[in-house]
Amino acid sequence: MSGVSRFLELPAPWRYSKAENLPAADLQSFSHLLVGSNVAPVAGFELLHEEQGFARASLRPPFLLTEPKIHVLSRKAERVDRRRAPPEAEPRRGAGGDFFL
Repeated sequence: MSGVSRFLELPAPWRYSKAENLPAADLQSFSHLLVGSNVAPVAGFELLHEEQGFARASLRPPFLLTEPKIHVLSRKAERVDRRRAPPEAEPRRGAGGDFFL
């Protein structure tokens, strides 16, 4: 075995990369990231899911203790200011209270 994984590399709509230590600018090309739970927050991404993994064994229940191991991050949606529409798109009132553009 070579250790090479082509998981989700094909078909074309998917792009999967196992590259490590990418600069922050390169991370913005991805919609989702899988990172270890000990990684600092990534700018522009938010926590989507936290996966638990084995931490240690105990002599009392619960016998197997878990802790966060993997974080799934998704890119934050860009905020759109919808408080005020552009002047040309605002509806105007007609004489009888009717609206028209």
